[in-house]
This record gives sequence, structure tokens and C-alpha cells, in this order.
Amino acid sequence: MTDEIKRVIRHEKREIVRAVDSIDLKVKQGELFGILGPNGAGKTTLIKLFTCMLYPNEGTAIINGFDVKEEREMAKASSSLICGWWGTFFNRTLRQNIEFWGRMFGLAKEEAKQRADEAVKILDLEKYQNDLPWHLSAGTRRKMGLAKALILRTPIVFLDEPTIALDPNVAYSVRDFIKTTLNQERGQTVFMATHYMFEADILCDKVGIMDRGKMVAVDTPSSLKQKVAEKGLIEVKLVNLTKPEETAKALTDLDGIEKATYRIEDPTLGRATMTLHLTAMDRPDALRTAVQVLESRGIQVVYTRPSKPTLEDVFAHLTGKSME
Repeated sequence: MTDEIKRVIRHEKREIVRAVDSIDLKVKQGELFGILGPNGAGKTTLIKLFTCMLYPNEGTAIINGFDVKEEREMAKASSSLICGWWGTFFNRTLRQNIEFWGRMFGLAKEEAKQRADEAVKILDLEKYQNDLPWHLSAGTRRKMGLAKALILRTPIVFLDEPTIALDPNVAYSVRDFIKTTLNQERGQTVFMATHYMFEADILCDKVGIMDRGKMVAVDTPSSLKQKVAEKGLIEVKLVNLTKPEETAKALTDLDGIEKATYRIEDPTLGRATMTLHLTAMDRPDALRTAVQVLESRGIQVVYTRPSKPTLEDVFAHLTGKSME
């Protein structure tokens, strides 16, 4: 028997996903701008477009006056990208990596060495400069990456999740370096992607909130929070919340409650904090009804109190879902 295969074709229907969908955005020179959103929102893709790692299907971006389509080399030379391990040589020491970045950017040998000296000192990396990247902690590796911004001194610095997975003390020092050294002292424009809402709140002059490839809001953190505060937020502490999604939907269906989001703190005991977004500040009737609905479902209400909005509340208000 002879096996014969002719014109075999396999079609797979795949949904087209727009990682970045028709975004219009302006960032001023010297600004610290934050892009906020959960994983998968399109933040990293947007940075890749700005740094010429990807080519836009439609539209374009102007980086430091250069078009990423027509003047790609000049656009790339105008910025530095700090993102995890990208650009790291694992068989070279921390110091050798920093000097190499300078040489690749066109610095003379002595200038690269001089700037590396400065970067190592500012970031407190002297005792690690002869270690290989494999032997460094996550926080030290992140600082090594930040040294690139110091040695290259580009007008624009792109940061992708700069403090993810860092312990609190190291994260604090990294945030201070970004705000104080790069942005304020050196005057570099910083474009930072993060899903830590509190981080953007304390660092950024202006933020853009992304969800599913779209930019749903752009403003200062205080202005965004004020818009939510005008309607009113109520924090509700709960125990025995076993069906959070179903419960949140039941509350959202009530008159006077626009949205209900939650954060699970102990899934075993059903401990959670739920935030009710009211349609207006003066709606005590909505809260009373919400408590009745919760108790009818066997959920214990520990307390309720007015809540000051965070950027996470803004995200929930704009998208109808929590960052989690």
C-alpha cells in the first residue's frame, strides 16, 4: 500500500488581538510618565514600539523628534531601555557589562570607564562590580540595569516593571533613584510601565491607564482620584466571602452602586475587602441595601467606612474590574 499526501492544508482560526490599539499620547520633556495596567494590558508592547524593537502596523511615534518608522536609528539613539535581563552578558562581570553598554553606544574607552565609575558609586555597587550576573541578587541585578541609564545619559529612559519581585527596601531605593537622580537631578524624561498602582501614584507626574491595548485615561494621579472621589467609595470588610464574583455582581445590580470590586486576603476564611463605587456621594440607602444583601448570603460584615480612592479604584471605576 502506498501512502500519498497531496495539497494538505491546515487552517487554524485565531482571533486577532491588538496588543496596542489606536493610542494617542503625548509626554512632555522632563516628565515622569507612568503606564498602568495589569499583565497583558499592552504596556510592554507599547514600550517595544517606542524603542524600535517592534514596527507599528499603523500610525507612528515621535521619539525626541524622530519618527520610529522613518528615522529609526536616531529614535533608538535617543532612549535607553531598562527591562530585566535584556542586554546582559552572563559571562562578564557587573562592571564589564556597564562599560560594554557605554562602548556599544559610542563612548570612548576612557569615557565609558569614567561613567561606569560614577554609576557604580551612585548605585552603591562597588562591592559587586567584579561579580558575574549569575551571582547577584534580584535587587542588585536591577540596579545593574539602571546603571545603563546613568552611563548612556539619553534624553529618554524607558523602564518596564522596574521594581517587580524586589524586597521593600531595595524597591524603595530603586524608586528613589528613578525619581531623584534620573528625573529630577539629570532631567531625563522617564517613561515607566508598572502594574503597581501605589508606585505610579508616588512617582509619576502623569499616568496613562491601559486595558486590553487601549488607553482608557490619561491625567495626573490626583485628578484621576478626584473624579472617583466625587461619587463616593465605601470600604466593606468581610468574612466568609465564598463566591466573590457572584457577590460583586449582585451588589453592582443594586440601585445606587455603580461597581463593586474586591481583594481576597484569606481565601480559607473568606476574609476580603470589598470597595463599593457609589453613583453619588449621598447614598446611605445603597449601603444599607448592600449590607442586607451580603448578610442574606451568609457573609459577615465586619465594618463599613468611607474610603479615599487609590489609582486601583480609578482602574476599577474605568474598566469595571479590579487589577487582580
